[in-house]
Amino acid sequence: MPIKRPAMLWGLSGAAAALVVAGAAALIWQQVGPRAVTVTVGKFPEQLVYVRSGDDIVNGGAMFTLPAD
Repeated sequence: MPIKRPAMLWGLSGAAAALVVAGAAALIWQQVGPRAVTVTVGKFPEQLVYVRSGDDIVNGGAMFTLPAD
């Protein structure tokens, strides 16, 4: 039974292409890098609230108030 060389070549070329793309992405990521996280003050102050109902189900959320000028 002969070895199917074209199918093996497609698999090897696909694996090589995936390695090239992954390597290029890693090099680009090192050059560009992630953006720095900048935290700014929000315009609307919030207050975290937690509520427990009569059947002991706890729920939480945020209440936003008008901005203090």
